[in-house]
Amino acid sequence: MFIFSEPDREIDRVFIHCSASSLKSHDDVEVIRGWHLNNGWSDIGYTYYITFDGTVHRGRDVEITPAAQRGHNTGTIAICLSGLAVDDFTQEQFESLKDLCEQIDDKIADVTFHGHCEVSDKECPVFDYNEILNLTDLGVMQRTSSLYAYADEVVKLNAGIVESKKEFIKLFEELMGIEEGVNDLIVRTRELGDEIEKL
Repeated sequence: MFIFSEPDREIDRVFIHCSASSLKSHDDVEVIRGWHLNNGWSDIGYTYYITFDGTVHRGRDVEITPAAQRGHNTGTIAICLSGLAVDDFTQEQFESLKDLCEQIDDKIADVTFHGHCEVSDKECPVFDYNEILNLTDLGVMQRTSSLYAYADEVVKLNAGIVESKKEFIKLFEELMGIEEGVNDLIVRTRELGDEIEKL
């Protein structure tokens, strides 16, 4: 799993992009880097690039301002998913995007998440990033689902403990029953011994 490291520079927004290519040969961060270098840029414009298999690749150093949203790069992180049409993107990509954004959300206070289309006339990204990231109208991630998941785990753990206690009590009762039977047998044996001595 990819681990996000918080940069020293201030971040207040994350922008989501798509690569505008569905070719497998373009499903490569180094190919995109090459395009951007050929444009005369110093490096790839995106901070992270997610390929079809869900792998998160490092692009431009997170400490350096991206070149991905003209006029809206300062204080941002740019994440791009490989793909052109809605059907190009994979569940693995969306899961990695969500995981990466949750890590960013955990480590950077008051960060918001947006599509490139919010600051451009481009239809980018073409997928519903708002639904995938469960965003409010202001771009804030709603993370209640993770809280519920934690609560479910607690309930399951407690249920397991309760079940274990029930099994222990049942076993204890069985052992007590056996012990009681053994005690009865000892008493009966002694009684028989006394009766034999009287004969």
